Amino acid sequence: MNEHIKDRGTKKWTSIMLPEHVKGLKELHEALNKVPKPILDEQTISENEVKLQMALHKDLTVKLKLYDDGHFIDIKGKILLMDSISKSVRLDNDVLEQVKINFNDIVDVTVL
Repeated sequence: MNEHIKDRGTKKWTSIMLPEHVKGLKELHEALNKVPKPILDEQTISENEVKLQMALHKDLTVKLKLYDDGHFIDIKGKILLMDSISKSVRLDNDVLEQVKINFNDIVDVTVL
């Protein structure tokens, strides 16, 4: 009696669910997958700034790991400008052209 029941999972129930319920379940799933923003120590922040300065002066490509509303995003590009007053970096990216990134959103810097 080793029969396998072929079940469609949640597919069979979503057709009878109200759109509000489906939306609520998606929002709940999204909220459960969020991660808290990591707290960077002063040494890590300083190392990231040194890497950014080096990449700016040597015209090197960087990969930035950014924190955005519970998720991490990787973005690559060349640094065009570092503004210490507004605490931001302007990055030239092939996909989005120019992107302004706040220092506080940068979790990690990798020079490529």
